[in-house]
Amino acid sequence: MARAPRFVVPLDGATCGTVVPLPAPVAHQVSRVLRLRPGDHLEVLDGTGGSWRATLDHGATPARATVTLGGFVPVDAPDQGRPVTLVLGLLKADKFDWVVQKATEVGVARIVPVVTARSVAMSGRPDRWRRIAIEATEQSGRTVVPVIHDPMPFRASLVLGAPGAMRVACWEDETVVAFRAAIAARGPAVPLVLWVGPEGGISMEEAAELQASGAATATLGPRILRSETAAIIAVAQAVNPEWA
Repeated sequence: MARAPRFVVPLDGATCGTVVPLPAPVAHQVSRVLRLRPGDHLEVLDGTGGSWRATLDHGATPARATVTLGGFVPVDAPDQGRPVTLVLGLLKADKFDWVVQKATEVGVARIVPVVTARSVAMSGRPDRWRRIAIEATEQSGRTVVPVIHDPMPFRASLVLGAPGAMRVACWEDETVVAFRAAIAARGPAVPLVLWVGPEGGISMEEAAELQASGAATATLGPRILRSETAAIIAVAQAVNPEWA
């Protein structure tokens, strides 16, 4: 049986039988794109871990639709493994969009765009990245939407990470410490703050500032990877070592 369509919607105080209005873009998707009919089933998420079975009510239009909640959907497996914050130098717009989508699919907890010495000019809008993250959450089977921050200066990112978190930067000039070894040194549930540079990478000066702040530098291997490739490989390895 095909899986019911999934949508992130506001679900404050949700209980079985609650009638929930769908946001206009979701109503349009449900009625005009998917052409669902009254009585059809879907799954609604609150974006923070809550997931409910729901039934489309009568009177759905591209501008307005409601659903009635049924049972709560239990989560068979954790939404994500190790909590990973990806601190990524700004890339060209289409590349940053792609990283947001794919990092969401593999389980990133939050993404922090940073302006580095080698970043391109402002390459997108946070509201667009958040929409991409929501859509990727719906598609991939996750129940938690990653947090997408507004861009910040590189130096402001040096204080990210709760006490006890690992802090690692993927740096192409590092030749000794392997990324897998760096993250394996701590338990699989220890949060990770992960820096990946933009096109052109992390500069020598920025690497020194990261090291001075207590972050380790690590290599993903002998090949020169594009920023977007490095970001997804590192996030996937950190969230679920079985993917390494």
